[in-house]
Amino acid sequence: MNRVSRRQVLAVALLCAIILIGTSVTASNEVSLESGMRSLARTIHLGMAIASIGSHAPTLADSRLLAQRLVNLLEGVDGEHYVSIDESTIFIGMIPGIARVSARCESHGLAPEVLDQVAVASRNVSTYLDMALESALAALQVRGLERAARKMLAAYAYLATVCETTCETACDQDSVPLVPALPTMMRLLGIGPVCTE
Repeated sequence: MNRVSRRQVLAVALLCAIILIGTSVTASNEVSLESGMRSLARTIHLGMAIASIGSHAPTLADSRLLAQRLVNLLEGVDGEHYVSIDESTIFIGMIPGIARVSARCESHGLAPEVLDQVAVASRNVSTYLDMALESALAALQVRGLERAARKMLAAYAYLATVCETTCETACDQDSVPLVPALPTMMRLLGIGPVCTE
C-alpha cells in the first residue's frame, strides 16, 4: 500500500470513529449527571479508537497527528497542550469531564459509603486519564515510528483500564474489578453499564 492510500485509510478510519462515537460528546454546561457520565464514556471510547489507530499509523507524521487529537480529546479546548487541528466539534475533554462529573456526584444524594466508593473510582479514572495524556504527549515527542506506536498503545491501555478493560468484565454484575473506574461509577450511580451504549 503506498503512502497516499495508507493516509486515506487512516483518515477514513478516524472519521468513522468520530462519527460513530463522537456525535454526542460536545461541551455543555447544563447536562445531567447521567448524560455527563454517558458523554464521558463515549469520549473515552473515541479516545481508545484514536489511540488504537495511532498505534498502527503508517508514518510518524500520522502518528503525531493522532497523538495530538488524543491530547486534544483528553485536555479539551482549554487544555495546556491543545492545538486546533480541524475539529468541528469542541470537546470538554476527558480530564475536565471527570472533574465535573465528580463534583456533581457529591450533590447527588448518595449514602456516604457509596459516595466514598464513587470517589475512589473517580480518582482512579483521573489517574489513568493523566497517564494516557502523558503517553500521548510522549508520542508527540519521540523520533521513531515504533516508539510512537508504543506510546499510543500505552495510552490505549490506560484508557482501557478506565473502562475496566473489557465489556464482559464491566457487564458482569458478579465480578469485582481490580481497579474500580468508570463502569463502577456508573453502576453505583444507577446509570447502567458503559457497554450497552
